[in-house]
Amino acid sequence: MLERSTKYGSPFLNLNAGLDSRDSENWSNMKKVKESFKNSQEGQQLKSQYSPIFVNTLRFSLPILGGIIGKFIGDSYCQPKSVYLRGFYTLLFAGILHRVASDIHNLDQVSYWTKNFHLLPVEIQTMLKTNDARYARKWLQ
Repeated sequence: MLERSTKYGSPFLNLNAGLDSRDSENWSNMKKVKESFKNSQEGQQLKSQYSPIFVNTLRFSLPILGGIIGKFIGDSYCQPKSVYLRGFYTLLFAGILHRVASDIHNLDQVSYWTKNFHLLPVEIQTMLKTNDARYARKWLQ
């Protein structure tokens, strides 16, 4: 890895055409471009692995279900005096199922952009290849 630094900073920071990988404006613009494309008429015609309603329902219902399961297990297998351990079980199962729901959401996003890559406009293909939102300026609103 190129990690040599001088008093002027790292000489390898901006090798990719002046694009800093930690540029928050670029990442927020990419997110806006992706959302505006998915909400456009062209984006609505492309297929996704799961329906958006199903994914959004899972994102909020699975942690609640995990909390209920954790409360049941905590009440069943812990003494009534161990309030902290029962609360830990509730948070543990809610966290685990939140992670599962987050993984399903990420899988849906990745499969949407990779499966439909050849159907995307050229600007968005270039944006996804280079991780640079400057190529898709017309999709920013």
